[in-house]
Amino acid sequence: MKHQSASIHELARLELLAGLPGETLAELAERMERRLMAPGESCDVRGQLVAVINGLAHASDGSGQREAVEPGGVVPEASVSLRAVTPVTVVRCPRSVLEEVVGAPPTPA
Repeated sequence: MKHQSASIHELARLELLAGLPGETLAELAERMERRLMAPGESCDVRGQLVAVINGLAHASDGSGQREAVEPGGVVPEASVSLRAVTPVTVVRCPRSVLEEVVGAPPTPA
């Protein structure tokens, strides 16, 4: 598992963030973590905005329900964990950071 900052280019490709101005994306990029996950690796996503940049992952709500999250997709807010099916790159930050930078949570287009 490797960690680094997200890039503006990666964030601009996410449908949820695509309409945001470049300055806002730049600030988010500085505050979002970019993480590489190996197949089978899991991470806790509670309270975070998590989006898949590449690869395939399954989000789980803790009750056994799973939802596939593909490139450009955002992990559903009710999810508690994310498990990589293939090598996956995700970007993430606490939802409070998103609200602080954007002013209100963006809604998908």
